[in-house]
Amino acid sequence: MKKRCGLAALIIATAMFTVACQNNSSSNTSTSSQSSKSSQVQKSKTSVKTNKKQEQSHSQSQAPQVSRLTQMNRQLKKVFPKTLLPQTDGLGQGSDKLNVRYSISNGENDIYYSVGNNALSFNNPAVKKELPFAVLSEMTNLNDSQADDLINFQADEQGLPQVKVDTDVTATQQSGAGQTYLNWVQGKWSFTVHANALAEQNPLPTAKQVVQLAKKYKLPETQTHGSMRIQVGYSYGSLENVITWKENGHVYQLRAHSLDTAFKMVSSMK
Repeated sequence: MKKRCGLAALIIATAMFTVACQNNSSSNTSTSSQSSKSSQVQKSKTSVKTNKKQEQSHSQSQAPQVSRLTQMNRQLKKVFPKTLLPQTDGLGQGSDKLNVRYSISNGENDIYYSVGNNALSFNNPAVKKELPFAVLSEMTNLNDSQADDLINFQADEQGLPQVKVDTDVTATQQSGAGQTYLNWVQGKWSFTVHANALAEQNPLPTAKQVVQLAKKYKLPETQTHGSMRIQVGYSYGSLENVITWKENGHVYQLRAHSLDTAFKMVSSMK
């Protein structure tokens, strides 16, 4: 009888141990499953955040970059809403450090373009210390006679020596006092190239360059006449390449140190 009781107790204890192990295993499996699901959810959230950041970064990289000149033109339009402005700076390098300032005096608006060591804010007083590579002037209060005097259109003169500049361009030449001028007319525009003979300057190569640039870049539609006065040879800040014309009742004049820069800027005016 005692043996049977002991055996029964052993069977009962074994059964209880087995049930406890099964319950513990089930609990561990459930906990592991919940942990796995939580990990998957966290990874999913992290993946979504990463994708959003990548999309934002891609979107920002795809956004068009606004040039310094565009930024400056937006500011200039607030000051001069009706003034024609160049849409290109005509620079070969330094566009990212383009600086612009302006002045207003007695019916004349002057806009100064320069390249500095740093990109400064619009019309920053420090820009006055920089040497401009181009200056755009707009005269708003000139009568017709004053406008004609400033434009200074040079008509062809008879009886002067002629120089072939291009297949369809022939210039007249004036020489004296160590100076040489080549002059020709195309449409409403007159072109004058000045060379210093004492410095052994030859106006013809520059004249040929002017003709080619005039073919490549469209000049403004002037109401009356327009003129270009070009100096052979240049130094930075010399501003001796001068383009003058009349548009919308105002006289515009662009002065630039570089012939290429002058043509590129004036052809993009709007």
